[in-house]
Amino acid sequence: MAGLIQVHKPRIWLLLAGAIVILMGVKVGRPLLTPAGPPLELNNQPALLFFNNDEGCECVIPLYTRAEDVIAAWQPNQRAQIPIQRIALDKRPDLQRRYQIERAPMLVLLDARGEVVWREWGVASNPTVFDLTRVETKIKSLLLPAPGD
Repeated sequence: MAGLIQVHKPRIWLLLAGAIVILMGVKVGRPLLTPAGPPLELNNQPALLFFNNDEGCECVIPLYTRAEDVIAAWQPNQRAQIPIQRIALDKRPDLQRRYQIERAPMLVLLDARGEVVWREWGVASNPTVFDLTRVETKIKSLLLPAPGD
């Protein structure tokens, strides 16, 4: 019996290695094969993109929920009426790649051309998740006319 195991041992390792390669290929390839969703409608104006997840391990769900609550309570006049577009990372891997989002929650400020001018990760140790005062300051500087205009 021991001789039989020794004969099949290399095959078992080969099968195990093959299974790992296949699983990694599926994990990496799935976002690349997922069709892109509809394009963002920016209408030539600045926008805030709020990237979050709908699911995750139970250790991060409270952070995602708190981020949702903070963004929902953020008054339009505090952000110069700039619209917020909520993006679920698991449903829009195309936008995750485009804006290089590594984790959630994240807030991204785009200018009227759709270029990133500010990004901030939500931090669990921050009671408000995001430093909205800093984001509001960046919004004001974005909306100020350039010198000479």
